Amino acid sequence: MQVSPTALYLIFDNSYIRQTMDVMEERLKFTVLLRDRPDLVDHYSARKQSAQELSKRVNQHSI
Repeated sequence: MQVSPTALYLIFDNSYIRQTMDVMEERLKFTVLLRDRPDLVDHYSARKQSAQELSKRVNQHSI
């Protein structure tokens, strides 16, 4: 559902909109700060998969 910013003022009160905008601003800042830092933004699922792949490589019985 797409809602214009003008319609948001009719649906929600101003405090909700201000809080939403604050969160969006902080997310943008966080994204910009971490953009070039892949070591800080990796996901648990990716690390877990990498750990499993490493375990398979290390624990193989034949080389």
